[in-house]
Amino acid sequence: MMRIALADDDRDIRDQVSALVRNAGHTVDEFTNGPDMQKALQRDTYDVVLLDWNMPGSSGFEVLQWAEEKIEAPPPFILLPSRQDKSDIVAGLEAGVVDYLVKPASEEVTRAPIEASARPPEVR
Repeated sequence: MMRIALADDDRDIRDQVSALVRNAGHTVDEFTNGPDMQKALQRDTYDVVLLDWNMPGSSGFEVLQWAEEKIEAPPPFILLPSRQDKSDIVAGLEAGVVDYLVKPASEEVTRAPIEASARPPEVR
């Protein structure tokens, strides 16, 4: 079982992704903005973090940059935006996320990178 953080300001997306995560046997903590996600990352440990691109307070990119600077061993991040331009996907991957899923993604497409990110780095 993994502990997953989900930061997205869209209630419907949070509900959908949280249900998927729980159905896969994992726990999920939900956040609606970047600053709350950052506070949680300071006090808690997560196996995977799912981030929206545009959120109030801090964007997904800002949370990712902050985590890289402030957390000794940051968890894997998966960006879960609605942006689907090739340049946005490349920017997300170059920023350090392990995957970029355009929402709404199917259950199988969402679950696969979550499970893959739990593998040891030498196996990924």
